[in-house]
Amino acid sequence: MLNYLNQSMKNIIKNIEKVELFCNKILIFLASFFLICMMLLACVNVLFRNMGIPVKGTFELMGFFGAVICGLALARTQKQKQHISVDVLVNLFPKRIQKVLNFIGSFLSLLFFIIVTIQVFKWGTLILRANEVSETLMIVYYPFIYALSLGTLFISVTIFIDILKLGADV
Repeated sequence: MLNYLNQSMKNIIKNIEKVELFCNKILIFLASFFLICMMLLACVNVLFRNMGIPVKGTFELMGFFGAVICGLALARTQKQKQHISVDVLVNLFPKRIQKVLNFIGSFLSLLFFIIVTIQVFKWGTLILRANEVSETLMIVYYPFIYALSLGTLFISVTIFIDILKLGADV
């Protein structure tokens, strides 16, 4: 019975991971789109600046695009374990203690990113309700804040799946 439940849990985690992988691909596609826009904007601005006609609002858009790129890439980075990790001390412990320390670290990371998601979403809602616009281009920028919130939400989901996998030994 216990073996059946463990196998069921592993199947559920694998199905959740498939959905997560699909969502991560969409987020990376969007981040890539904004990165291309950012590069094109920088090139066009340099070209036109040399002709004496700089592109208005370049600094603003670069900031917005950069925030979106970083936010949307968080989950993929976590999934592929490409973030900075200091395992020198943890690797000295036995495997069982390493697993407990990984769980604690993942749980604290999950709590952190849940709080960040909530706060960034609240900030976006505040900007939306205030009808605030950017200083130079006068564009509404709450969608960029919500995109950042979406990125932190998905890293939370990714960390949660990592925690489930730690518990199920997948």
